[in-house]
Amino acid sequence: NRMFELDQKYRRLVMKEHKDANGKITLRMDPKSEYWKFAKVNDKANRTLFLRLLKKYKWPTQPGNEGSSVKAWYIAWHSPIEMKREIYPFMEEAVSKKVLGARTLAPFREGIY
Repeated sequence: NRMFELDQKYRRLVMKEHKDANGKITLRMDPKSEYWKFAKVNDKANRTLFLRLLKKYKWPTQPGNEGSSVKAWYIAWHSPIEMKREIYPFMEEAVSKKVLGARTLAPFREGIY
């Protein structure tokens, strides 16, 4: 849970409000944000720890949108392609055990193959 909290904290810090032509306000990543350096350091540390935990304990099993399984998916999603390839078999196993929804595999499969 702590990895997810830090991941999302830095993601929120690099967001900036953007108003479109219709006046609708959305959030977009701000490439000039000073917080990117923190996000990158945090991402690297999270990835190293996450992969070590996956190899030792497998995919987290707490279900639901606030469960550790979904939070792990977000950590995986922010990983580089090489690491996604390492993570994917763990995700497939989690789906087969119904710990993770099958639809969560599609974006990974499309991005790594």
